[in-house]
Amino acid sequence: LALALSLNLACRATAPLENVASSTRAAPLVQQTEVLSANPSRLHTSMPDNSESALVTRVIDGDTVDFSLSGESQTVRYIGIDTPETKHPSKPIECFGQEASQFNEELVAGKQVLLEEDVTDKDRYGRLLRYVWIEGVGLVNQVLVDNGYARVSTYPPDVKYESLFIAARSEEHTSELQSRAY
Repeated sequence: LALALSLNLACRATAPLENVASSTRAAPLVQQTEVLSANPSRLHTSMPDNSESALVTRVIDGDTVDFSLSGESQTVRYIGIDTPETKHPSKPIECFGQEASQFNEELVAGKQVLLEEDVTDKDRYGRLLRYVWIEGVGLVNQVLVDNGYARVSTYPPDVKYESLFIAARSEEHTSELQSRAY
């Protein structure tokens, strides 16, 4: 109970990123693809054969983007992960939601990506469900989990990379605990 209360208070004390007064622009969260993971050798970087190329035109939040495919705009929800809410119509902005959205923006905004389908094409809101890849970075869904911005959230039958996401989460938590021990 004490831990939950502490986390809740910490979240309330965190100011949204756009409200932080600063005379200079903050450094991007993602500066180089080489430092996106504490353990880059573990990142899944083999580009899928069965993918389609698209341009990310807008980052909606930490796990949802708009993209242009053949001149048509569509929305993609990343498969297998969930980030804190920032745009839900009936929920408040959740703790670290702004940070997850900003990290996703730094990672994919304006970039050409590859979209990989699993079993289910669309969710109940009509959004395409896809794994998102960036050449030289790898699987975006995994990068978000590995950096602590997303939690694993799979819904069968769309579980192609579930074990990869679980491993990324386990590594992230292990690294965090080890850093606190020293």
